[in-house]
Amino acid sequence: MGRATAILLLLLAAAGPWPTIERAAANIFEVDDRVPVERRPGTPWAAVGLITQTTPGRDFRYGTVTLVGPCHALTAHHTAFRRIAEAGPAQTSALWFGPPKDGFPWTWRVEGRPVAWGDLGDHVHADWALLELETCLGAELGWWELAPLDFAAARARGPKGLMSLGHPVAAPRGQALLDPGCGVYSEAGRVPGWRMDCAVRVGNSGGPVFLALPPARKAAPIAPGAAAAAETGPGTKDETRAAAAATPAGRPQLVAIVKGDFFPQGEGVVIPRWDPRAANVALPVRAFLEALRPHLAAGLARAAREAEAPAPRAAPPPPAAGGE
Repeated sequence: MGRATAILLLLLAAAGPWPTIERAAANIFEVDDRVPVERRPGTPWAAVGLITQTTPGRDFRYGTVTLVGPCHALTAHHTAFRRIAEAGPAQTSALWFGPPKDGFPWTWRVEGRPVAWGDLGDHVHADWALLELETCLGAELGWWELAPLDFAAARARGPKGLMSLGHPVAAPRGQALLDPGCGVYSEAGRVPGWRMDCAVRVGNSGGPVFLALPPARKAAPIAPGAAAAAETGPGTKDETRAAAAATPAGRPQLVAIVKGDFFPQGEGVVIPRWDPRAANVALPVRAFLEALRPHLAAGLARAAREAEAPAPRAAPPPPAAGGE
C-alpha cells in the first residue's frame, strides 16, 4: 500500500461525509454510553463547536473544534483543509458554537483562518491545525487548557481516566456527545499517536480527548435531567451517565485530538470488546504544542487589546421631524 493510499484510508475514517465513502464511520467498543451535553455559556462544553467547509459541487467537510485560547481553535488537518496540497491561510472554515437559538442549532458562527498546521503530506500523524477566529469568541465562552501528557502518563490514568467530546453526524445538532470514560492502550508505532477506546463516529475528527473530571455538585449548573444524580452521587448506570453529563468543576485539560481509526465500522455497530485492530487513534498535543505557543500568545495579546479598546461612540440622534 502506498503512502498516499494509507493517508486517505485513515482520513476517511473520522472525517465528515465524503462523496466516495458516504458510510465510513469510526468505532465504539463494548457499549455506547455517550451522553448528550448542552453547549451553554458558562459551561466548558460551550468551547467545543463544529467546523464545516463546503466546496461547491464537490464535497462537504464536517468535524469538531475546540477553543484553546480567546482567539484560537484547534482541530484536525483533514477537517481544516480539503486537500493536503491546498493547506494554507486562505482555506477558511465556518465554526459554530453555543446552544440552539431562534430555531437554529447554534448561537454563533465565526470564520476561522488557519495559522499553523502539521505537514500531513510528510506524515499521517501530522493531522492537526490551529485556526484564528475573526472575533475572539473564547473571551466570551472560555477555552480549554492544553496538557502535554506523554503516553505513560495518559495510560496511568486508567481505562476510564479520559473523556472525549464531539459532534457526530448522526447526532442532533443542538448538543454534543460526551464519552464519560475511556482510556488509551498503546502507542501507534514509533510516531506520536495513541490507540484508544474513546467513542468515535463520523464528525468527531479533531475533537478533544481530555482528562476525566468529577461531575459538578449542587453549586454548579448541570444538564437537564441530571439533578438527582448530581445531588446524591452516581449509583445506577443511568445515574452514572447523568452525572457524567453534568458541568465539571474546573476547566478541562485537553491532552489529544481525535484523528481516526484503523478499521472503521458502520454507523450503529458496537464492537463487543476492545480490539487493537479497530482502535481509534488520538494525536497527543505534546507532538505539536511548541508550534502553537507563539500563536496562542499572540491571541492573548490581541484579546487584551480588544478588551481595553474604548467602545464605539453612539451615533447622534436624527433631527426632529418638522425642523427648518
